Amino acid sequence: MDRFLRPVRAVAKQGRRRVSVNTPLRKSITIRTYEHWNNPPPGYFEIDLVAHCGTSVTGSHVHRLVVTDLASGWTEAAALLVREQTLITVTLDEIQSRLPFPMLGLDVDNDSAFINEILLSYCRKHNFELTRLRAYKNNDQRLDRAEEWSDCEEVSGTRSLGGS
Repeated sequence: MDRFLRPVRAVAKQGRRRVSVNTPLRKSITIRTYEHWNNPPPGYFEIDLVAHCGTSVTGSHVHRLVVTDLASGWTEAAALLVREQTLITVTLDEIQSRLPFPMLGLDVDNDSAFINEILLSYCRKHNFELTRLRAYKNNDQRLDRAEEWSDCEEVSGTRSLGGS
């Protein structure tokens, strides 16, 4: 069996091709890495979506919007039944109403749920600074993904909330 699969495995080792999407919108958002933060005051948040899908992303599943203050580590999270751009801004409004300090800026990854006209307009309307990470450089984040998981597990009790 291994002998028959050798040519297929050789082709598969080429790796995933990454298509660079350098749209004018993406280029208009400032890139900020971990080392550029220099102890920001409370109000600058790193936001991310966590998919609660178990081991498979097929089918419908819950997403959790995780919003973490870079200075204090204050974390708020909200479940999203649908991964949709306008719903993210509505959820950010809800989260903002629960915060003990004003939101000043958002730092996002390169997910299309965040890099879009809807979120950019939302940030302009609320006078928030919008920054993003470099593409494919997850170690640019100031905070650790393990913190996200521990916060989500604390709230939900599990890593897998996915439906079928």
